[in-house]
Amino acid sequence: MNAEWPQRPESWPPILTDVEAAQYLRLDTVHGIDSAKRALRHIRKTQGLPCAGRIGGRLLFRRDAIDLWLITREGTVKAG
Repeated sequence: MNAEWPQRPESWPPILTDVEAAQYLRLDTVHGIDSAKRALRHIRKTQGLPCAGRIGGRLLFRRDAIDLWLITREGTVKAG
């Protein structure tokens, strides 16, 4: 059974869960939750998305680190 996405927050907290990080990166627009979590792990491993660590088995992400990661990737994507 696929869980439904939670509502997006009005303002993003400084520390994001894996689900919030997936929403922050807009993975919820094309993936279900489980698929988005897998995509997030893949992006982390293959493209260097920074992870703050793990608490209780759940990955946590710093919003500022995600923003910096996105800035460093600007201009690296080829037009398709």
